[in-house]
Amino acid sequence: MTWKTSTRSEVRLSDATLPALDGVLPPWPGEQVEGVFVRTAPGPQGGGEPAVLVHGLGGASTNWTDLMALLRGQLDSQALDLPGFGWSPPPPNDRYGLGTHVRAVVRLLDAQDRGPVHLFGNSLGGAVCTRVAAYRPDLVRTLTLVSPALPSLTPRRVADPRLPLLLLPGMSRLASRAMARRTPDERAGAVMELCYGDPSSIPEQRRQEAAQEIGRRSGLVHADRAFTGSLRGLLTSCLERGPRNLWRQAATVQVPTLLLWGPWIGSWTCHWPPGPGGRSPTPGCWCSPGSAMLPSSSGRRRSPGPSWRCGRTLRTRAPHGPPRAS
Repeated sequence: MTWKTSTRSEVRLSDATLPALDGVLPPWPGEQVEGVFVRTAPGPQGGGEPAVLVHGLGGASTNWTDLMALLRGQLDSQALDLPGFGWSPPPPNDRYGLGTHVRAVVRLLDAQDRGPVHLFGNSLGGAVCTRVAAYRPDLVRTLTLVSPALPSLTPRRVADPRLPLLLLPGMSRLASRAMARRTPDERAGAVMELCYGDPSSIPEQRRQEAAQEIGRRSGLVHADRAFTGSLRGLLTSCLERGPRNLWRQAATVQVPTLLLWGPWIGSWTCHWPPGPGGRSPTPGCWCSPGSAMLPSSSGRRRSPGPSWRCGRTLRTRAPHGPPRAS
């Protein structure tokens, strides 16, 4: 398949064939590396190109389990738990601004010294990866953003209507207590209803894993601080101006970039907040039916179900505008 952009340039997708998933896989094994928990899905024998995947707000490295399995024929993939999430400990200073998460990713990439990686980010992870690619282009080979949490004036749905109260001084503790009254199953179900076009397609094992993780984290002292602090840090980053503005930083990214973002990606639509001059400030954006959609906090339902099309984009060149199929 070939895509044509508004500048008439052509972008060819990878010809790699993705394997079918055989049942529901358990989470990939992991270990603590440079202050964060990292899960690894080894690539093909002889080594694959390195990839690092960064989850969204309230997520964990396990969000990427199936995609990592599908990409094993091409990539040696690692997914990390951001500080305070999943199995990663809280940061020493207990601060959860966007910079904390960016530094955690950069520290991991520097320490492992695997060369530039294919960097994937969803929601909060998309904002983190955008800043990493802007600050340290030497660490990034390609950038794939799934519903990145970049500034937008478009109202967004949330899994719990009380979530915005976490941002109000004096209200965060009350809101946290009210949200905690919901059972782990209810909270996991609300997130899946929000993020998947067809929640019934999610295997029961994945639902149980999500609920178990919510239940486990509810007993951690730092869990609420990690979520609330990261949410506030994300909002603060959205209000920044000048060179630290996320859209300005996105405009400086030079590596090939795939952006999956829109109210109905499965219906060939793509939306982003306009940058300077009304143009997309990212190096490129295209969307295709059946694109893989991971849990995010970015709004309306999207694709009818995960068919993992985005795993076939690793060898594309970055287009310069919204594409059309040919």
